[in-house]
Amino acid sequence: AIRKAGGIPLLARLLKSPHENMLIPVVGTLQECASEQRYRVAIQTEKMIEDLVKNLNCDNQELQMHCASAIFKCAEDKKTRDLVRQYEGLQPLVSLLNMSENKQLLAATTGAIWKCSISMENVV
Repeated sequence: AIRKAGGIPLLARLLKSPHENMLIPVVGTLQECASEQRYRVAIQTEKMIEDLVKNLNCDNQELQMHCASAIFKCAEDKKTRDLVRQYEGLQPLVSLLNMSENKQLLAATTGAIWKCSISMENVV
């Protein structure tokens, strides 16, 4: 419904916001949509992977968790795995593993790293 209503470009514009409180529901929506291949393609097409990677470096653990979860779901596709590497998202994901007290963040991060590691170029 969001895609058919033209909502993906709007979400892409909102994803560029500096306001973390607004980003949390935007990324939360994206990570829910990313379960479907059509949405993953739209997320790539609208160049949202770069913003998801950028937001891994914020201080808000809820936002980091949603970004990692979206990357996990989008990394089904090789193009996304390549983009995460291109935008230097692997190191921030590895750094988030230190947040072991936040189990949701840890689960999302571990999943994102696992999916990204499917591409051998991402394994050092």
